[in-house]
Amino acid sequence: MSTTIQTISSTQDSNSFFHWYKLAFQLFRKAPFTMIGLSLAIMIIAGVFQILPAPYGVVISKIVGAMLIPLLWIVMDQVSEHGSFKIASLKQYTGYVKLPLLAVVMILPTIAQVVTAAIMLGEQGIDLILFGIIATTTALQVAIIFASAAPIMLIFMFAPAFVLLKQQRVIAATKNSIKMVFKTFSFMLPILLLNAFVSFLAPFTLALSAIILGPWLGCLTYVAYKELCH
Repeated sequence: MSTTIQTISSTQDSNSFFHWYKLAFQLFRKAPFTMIGLSLAIMIIAGVFQILPAPYGVVISKIVGAMLIPLLWIVMDQVSEHGSFKIASLKQYTGYVKLPLLAVVMILPTIAQVVTAAIMLGEQGIDLILFGIIATTTALQVAIIFASAAPIMLIFMFAPAFVLLKQQRVIAATKNSIKMVFKTFSFMLPILLLNAFVSFLAPFTLALSAIILGPWLGCLTYVAYKELCH
């Protein structure tokens, strides 16, 4: 399926990020408990696998989470188009078999965190990410490591939409996501900073960052996708 990515300028108010933020709030307000509930469910399901011996439990948990998080796009699409989400609406979408391969792309931000942790803390950083050994690591160091994933998250954040909403193959979806981000980077920069800020907050206030701001950021990403792609 062909996709056209719009070119935007500072004079196009309908595509300005201020307008996007407004639309994101409106979308989130339509079904806040549904979005927060699904986000929590994904966190819990992925977290269950961490009871397995490290580092296998952590690795499997990250992969499972990377496979499930794209489902939020279907929820946001249904809420946007129909005002609510129903389980039966999952039948309207295809591309689920592509989620394992898509997870390979969506787990790259975690790999960025591992690299950052290794650079900052050496072996202690690897132990932190893969084994959950906090040792003498400070909350600030953990926050910086979490935030380091934001640039990679930004580059690939539209890939699930192209897979689930546009029925594209993973490679094409990934290329289109990269193309969309760089073609409209001045409008993506505030989203990058917000993602980094929310990730940075996670070690200090998990409830605010992951449970509330996370779903709203998802809505912002969805709005940006709908505004830029047709």
